[in-house]
Amino acid sequence: MSREKIAAEHIQSMLLTTAQQWQAASHISGALDAKLGDGDHGHVLANGMAAAAEQLREPKNIPEMFMTTASSLMNRMGGAAGALLGSFFLGMATATQEPAELTLVDFSAMCSAGCAAVKRRSRAETGDKTLLDALEPAIHALASCAEAGASIANSLQEAAKAADAGANATVAMTAKHGRAKFLGERSAGHMDPGAHSVSVMFHAWHIAWQDIEGRGV
Repeated sequence: MSREKIAAEHIQSMLLTTAQQWQAASHISGALDAKLGDGDHGHVLANGMAAAAEQLREPKNIPEMFMTTASSLMNRMGGAAGALLGSFFLGMATATQEPAELTLVDFSAMCSAGCAAVKRRSRAETGDKTLLDALEPAIHALASCAEAGASIANSLQEAAKAADAGANATVAMTAKHGRAKFLGERSAGHMDPGAHSVSVMFHAWHIAWQDIEGRGV
């Protein structure tokens, strides 16, 4: 089992990098959403996370950082995406009382709790063309790596790859939830924007961890 620890400052870096990467990808997310919804997913997601980032620059413990992120996304995004992504971070926040540092196994368990919160809120399952199609495979990959004692960097990289594959798989799916479900068969042929954003998030976490290792902190 890996003895690496994820400290509060590491979580801060991962969340701030998520804000940067969601902003950078907002035009792609918006274009995807324009095919299936109202086209504002990228914009509101970037704005919601930017608001969280402002608060995350102040010292906070690990549960507080995830709670801050959840509150910002739920309050500033609105709609299904804000509720679901907010639920993910809320589930993570309430899954631990550890304020200072986590093992990879701890972090993986928090992600699993976040995914379970999304499923309860959405009543969706993998295969329904939602963000769960990227989130659930990524978390399964993370858990498998954690159980095998893999490094944090490799585990996050594998999770990002799984999220990519899950997001790409939504292209062929017919939507069963949200506005896209009203398109019926016409929703096939387009990637789900929420799944794309989840993929961007896991890549952001991997990017952040590479930077953390590079700085030796």
